[in-house]
Amino acid sequence: MASVSSFSFDLEAQGRTAKLHIKVGAEPGIEDWRCYPPDFLGATKGTVAWRKNEIGLFSDSGTLQGAFAYGILVIPEIGLDNVPIGTVGDARFENWGNGKWILKNKLVS
Repeated sequence: MASVSSFSFDLEAQGRTAKLHIKVGAEPGIEDWRCYPPDFLGATKGTVAWRKNEIGLFSDSGTLQGAFAYGILVIPEIGLDNVPIGTVGDARFENWGNGKWILKNKLVS
């Protein structure tokens, strides 16, 4: 069985808050996110794409080519697996502009 890591975040921007959960597998195909309430990001779920130290939160339509990100989380250079719970980082959201994320829980396997 392939290992899967999961991360839970609080998101904040312009006085609004949301809960985000990301799952990332060691094998391709297990990289998704879920958010509540859905109007914070503009969708309830989607797929995750990495670029350097940024996590892009995209639609789960199956194509990232030309797709826009609902949100981008900027991750410290030590990597998400090594970030301690309680860490706060920068984020940008399509609906709300600049904001932040707070790592609330993680399970790294």
